[in-house]
Amino acid sequence: MPNETHVFFLVKRTQFWLDVISKIVRDRPDVRLVVVDIGNFDYPRQPPWRVPRESYFRPGAVFRMFEKIGAEYFDGRRFKSEPKQLDPEEIWKLRVAVESSLISAMRKSLARPGKHSGLLQKLADRLVTTQSERVFALAVDALREFSPSHVFIVNGRFAGEQACVLAARRREIEITFLEINGIFANLFARPYRIQDRVASQQHALLVGENLSKANLRDSADRWVTQQREKNSVTNPFNKLWVDSSGSWNSPRESLALFATSSRDEYESLDIDWKEASWENQLDSFQAVWDKIKSSELTPVLRVHPNLLNKQPMSGLREIFEIKRFMRKNPDFVVVWPSSRVSTYDLISYSDVVIVQNSTVGLEASIRGIPVICTDSCGYDLVADVYSIHGPSDLDKLKPPFTADKSGAEIFVAAQYALDERIERNEAGVDIHNHSRVLLLILSVLDGSLASIVFELRWKAYHFVTLRIFPK
Repeated sequence: MPNETHVFFLVKRTQFWLDVISKIVRDRPDVRLVVVDIGNFDYPRQPPWRVPRESYFRPGAVFRMFEKIGAEYFDGRRFKSEPKQLDPEEIWKLRVAVESSLISAMRKSLARPGKHSGLLQKLADRLVTTQSERVFALAVDALREFSPSHVFIVNGRFAGEQACVLAARRREIEITFLEINGIFANLFARPYRIQDRVASQQHALLVGENLSKANLRDSADRWVTQQREKNSVTNPFNKLWVDSSGSWNSPRESLALFATSSRDEYESLDIDWKEASWENQLDSFQAVWDKIKSSELTPVLRVHPNLLNKQPMSGLREIFEIKRFMRKNPDFVVVWPSSRVSTYDLISYSDVVIVQNSTVGLEASIRGIPVICTDSCGYDLVADVYSIHGPSDLDKLKPPFTADKSGAEIFVAAQYALDERIERNEAGVDIHNHSRVLLLILSVLDGSLASIVFELRWKAYHFVTLRIFPK
């Protein structure tokens, strides 16, 4: 008989997370693992269950799928929970999570204070808020019913996930946060969220103390190689840049590379990501360039490729800001998102790299190239970078700039040492990739049609922006 019960709050109905659940069962044979599915409350990401067609009763197929891997499955919709009162701090944290969900789902910034939001944003806000409150109520009831000693929560940043975090903390239950780590695309499993900038870097430093120089170098080389692969799982944009060496006709040495960050997503992160006083990243780039400007450096502005996936009006807003920046700085060479010029090639041509908080800074630092960060980022407490968070920090920029790549190597190697490789479950349970027609039917049956509209909208954004944005 199991000695204790653990609960896994399931949001993402993918093969990866099914295999993670199987691994937890395998690694903890004395534990009863209960999977509470809250996927239907994660608007607009509501993927239908892509289960084998073992019977006409699809819910039965889902139950049997989890039985095969040794877990108990409960549909969150079965908990007919009464609304629960949240205290002021819980209300605030849930509000931050709702805004984070909306920013990522709508692919644009929310209306600023004093500005009017659109009808779609208001409706989405109300729906996400209502659903997250329902998830909080059902999570409280589920934790009361199953009395777990431990819970697993994926990511924890978005509304439904944060509701589960609040429910677990209210009952003082230990949490393990899970995510696919972008460093090596392995499983991140820690007692802190993947977005916890300070805790993750402190942990990396502790782990790095016990790693050999050979281990550090091997991990760094492995990561750089994976980043450059055509179908890289750690960098989806790399396939745009394969065989791009002939696309760059400007200087191939002494570049000052300014790489923009995909900024909307960072607007919803915690306060320890917002230590800078700049109005925006282009203002910070302007100030840094005014300080380091030299006839020996060619300034290049690399616009983040994710701009192609943004809501078109949000993307156009950034395009207008960049063009205004170009008018002030005609000496800059601008590389637009649709360009086939490889960011990795640009890094290799650079004497210095300037970012707000992009991983481009980590990629440059690990090659021993000096990096200037104009805001807090996920590696700046470990890697050797110049942190220029406001005008008062500009005096730190005194050439020649130096760089010690060992810090970046420690950060990457620590992720490799901490993250877990996920193999296909031993029971051989697969989530099928159905045809588009069948997937549409299943979405209607599951009440998750919004997820199809959600994905189609992203594809439409990409199609439109490729044609209207500068080349």
